[in-house]
Amino acid sequence: MYLLGEIRQLLGNYHVKSGIYHYYRSEYKQAEEFLTRVAASSDPAPGSDEAVALHYLTHTYLSAAERDETLGEDARAAETYARAAALRPSFPDIHYRLGRARQRAGNLPGAIAAFSSSVALNPRYLAARRALAFGLLSLGKREEAIGEFQQVFALTVASVESPFRAGMKALGEGKVEHGEELMRDAFARDPGRFDYHFKRGIARLKAEEWEAAAEELREAISLNSTYADAHSYLGVALAEAGDLEGAIRAFRRSIAINPAYMIAHLNLAFVLANVGEVKESESHLGAVLAREPGNTAAAFKLEEIRSGRVDPKRGVRR
Repeated sequence: MYLLGEIRQLLGNYHVKSGIYHYYRSEYKQAEEFLTRVAASSDPAPGSDEAVALHYLTHTYLSAAERDETLGEDARAAETYARAAALRPSFPDIHYRLGRARQRAGNLPGAIAAFSSSVALNPRYLAARRALAFGLLSLGKREEAIGEFQQVFALTVASVESPFRAGMKALGEGKVEHGEELMRDAFARDPGRFDYHFKRGIARLKAEEWEAAAEELREAISLNSTYADAHSYLGVALAEAGDLEGAIRAFRRSIAINPAYMIAHLNLAFVLANVGEVKESESHLGAVLAREPGNTAAAFKLEEIRSGRVDPKRGVRR
């Protein structure tokens, strides 16, 4: 793991490093033990060891819950998703996942509560609204279900109409690549298949099967081209496989979708430094530190560049 390993080694805290190591080995119990020693219960300073630990502890719980789901242990998965939701109460996707697990475990009232929390956080979350509508109907709450189905209909129409019209405009202006991406966003989205390939891609990353991971993530992107995480993970897979130019393109696409995605900025900065593009690397590291002044990996890498320990022609440590 050249990219992941280099970034991890520049983190300041031993427990954070160890937790991340165990997370990527799918050793979730050990990861939890290390990360809980550092993760802050309240909002930590962006980029601090506490923030990094909180991020990876959340993903540790999510990955552990997903593994339970594949084993048919839905009640246990729901308990683990609930721990993730307690860590990140403002994340609508975690509440949605919690709702699905509770529903499969036979806890429909608990599922509806989780779906309702998800929708309250993001009223435009179509999958959560749809699940809430059917859940309400199953509980016999017909009037409430009717209201939710009306919202589902409006969101479904908008999810196609908006990218379709933008795509038509782009194609009319000769912007074929951008127009195709918008049309895929309108007509080729498949949340179920996307989720399948995205999760397989992450699993291949953890297994250090870089080419297989990239293949799965490309398939996921073809089903949802505007998900910044997928492009960033693709960049990691390509960097680890030695395709640094492909990795740079993937990270840049991730940032174009979400300019505030600091993980993609950090990943891009490290790869740019390793191909000799140290000036641009400095720019991205500066962007990370402007938002996350406690980010030790970014700070160490920037100091390494400015002290001359990275050859600007070769982008490697001296």
